[in-house]
Amino acid sequence: MAIKIKKRKILVIKNRAIGDTILMTGPLRVLRKHFPDHEIHVLVRAPAGQLLEGLPYVDRIFSSVEPKGKIDRLAYWMRLVSKLRDFRYDYSINFHASFRSSLMARFLRAGSCIANHHELNGRNWFSDFDVPGRGEVKSIIDRDLDALRAFGIQASVTDAMPEIILSPAEKREAAQSFSDAAVGTGPRIFLGIGGSRSTKRWPATYFAELAKKLIHESNAHIVLATIDIDRPFLNELLPLLNAEKENIFHVHGKTLRETAKVISQCQVYVGNDSGLKHLAVALGLKTYTFFGPEAPLEWHPYALDRHPYAFSENLLCRTESGKHWCSI
Repeated sequence: MAIKIKKRKILVIKNRAIGDTILMTGPLRVLRKHFPDHEIHVLVRAPAGQLLEGLPYVDRIFSSVEPKGKIDRLAYWMRLVSKLRDFRYDYSINFHASFRSSLMARFLRAGSCIANHHELNGRNWFSDFDVPGRGEVKSIIDRDLDALRAFGIQASVTDAMPEIILSPAEKREAAQSFSDAAVGTGPRIFLGIGGSRSTKRWPATYFAELAKKLIHESNAHIVLATIDIDRPFLNELLPLLNAEKENIFHVHGKTLRETAKVISQCQVYVGNDSGLKHLAVALGLKTYTFFGPEAPLEWHPYALDRHPYAFSENLLCRTESGKHWCSI
């Protein structure tokens, strides 16, 4: 009778925004290289888990859908922790963590816990390993790699660039959608108008002027992918581009995975610092990013020859507070 050997498992947690999840893919690839015989499970916030499908170094994806009410939220996390305990993880690694997710990682009772808390200096709360670099302002990828450095894994940011993998069938489907819409042969430029808050959005009048220049001077097709939260911005932008509507390919209300397919058919991303900017980078596009309140140091760990950006230094909201980001 063959003896069944228990497969060793690692749970990686990053319960944050879409861009954070995409930026985690490089460190996950580094982790797999050093732990080839372990299953790697990830817990991320929905809908970002869709983007991790097809990555060869991710064996299982848990997507959290957190309720809004405090009591419901507490009950949800208690149930989730109970479910995850059944996997008996050898390690739990909490990238770029909050206090709450660090505590949750501790409750999993994994063999060892690494909690890379990004806000607390000094003591390594809830962590069995001393995580280096705590409290330093650095790129998010570098911060995630600090958790791996606690294992003794040495890797640079350039070793851990993000990637999203679409299947050949998904790429064919996306190409067909552009063909069916009779999109021309000019360059396809994804216009990234989205942003998690208004101060991260370049003004609609500026986007409209840029789109007109790209269409008339380069025969470009402007590609937009929007969700309901973008409606007020669209109501301001689209009337300014009515004369150019034949050169605009717009999809609305698609899933995140479907949006990735659309972006994959473009050559360049131009727009706000957002989750879709990181998605464009991970899909291999060139990008040009407009930064608002947050600094490129943390959120733009990319080569500037392929991914330049615009950023206003010395804003009053930074200099008065003495912080590297603007809280407005």
